[in-house]
Amino acid sequence: MYSSRFNDAYKMLHSLERKKGNQISDDAEFRFLLALSAWNKLPASPETIAEAKQRFEGVIEAYPETEYARLSLYNLARIAELRDYPGDEPDLEQAREGYRKLIQTYPETEYADEATLLLAGSYTVEYDKPEEVRKGVAILEAFVREHPDSPYTAHAHLILGDIYNDILQARTEALQHYIACDEKGIPADDLKVKLYWKIATIAKEFTGQAEIAAEYFYKSTQVSAGRRFEAILELRQLKESHPELEITVPQMEDSEAL
Repeated sequence: MYSSRFNDAYKMLHSLERKKGNQISDDAEFRFLLALSAWNKLPASPETIAEAKQRFEGVIEAYPETEYARLSLYNLARIAELRDYPGDEPDLEQAREGYRKLIQTYPETEYADEATLLLAGSYTVEYDKPEEVRKGVAILEAFVREHPDSPYTAHAHLILGDIYNDILQARTEALQHYIACDEKGIPADDLKVKLYWKIATIAKEFTGQAEIAAEYFYKSTQVSAGRRFEAILELRQLKESHPELEITVPQMEDSEAL
């Protein structure tokens, strides 16, 4: 259904362009929407993507000061990075050039912040190349250091935690960034559950920080009914093995004790 809407939109907009000519095509929103529908219509092919790129470039050239130019620049970078059809090879260097241009053109904005995370991701996606991963890590480390109040900072810490934990297997650094992510705040409870469990598990099994493990297993009991029973068992075990710590273990509900 999603793709059919873009196909229908493309047909309608393309028909209007043919009928109205310059009367309607000299409109930033119209030209942007036509480029967007060309990019998303199916089946994608070298021809449809070439058309989308040409149209996005036209928006940037004709309306450089508009929001549509910013969105077009973003979309061109994404086209370069993504596989849009079978045999389409990502052009990471071109994508990076687009992200850097967004950062330079819209400094100190959320546009630049998002582009910074995408730029870093264009390096860390090459997880089998440690030197490329390190480039992405350096970009993200600089970002969280220089933009502590950005709405993207919590997510950047989360990405760094995942890179250190899953790719580089540097548990201490992973733990630091996961905790920083929690301190910055992430709104979605499903993300909190995963984050709290990662922190607690790393602290217990890798860094030997029982107090942190207990804190986050306890937090898990407050946000996740699904993992509450498991978290309570972990807390009981920690309390037994670390009597020197004041560990709070919630009471199980009758249904959990069965």
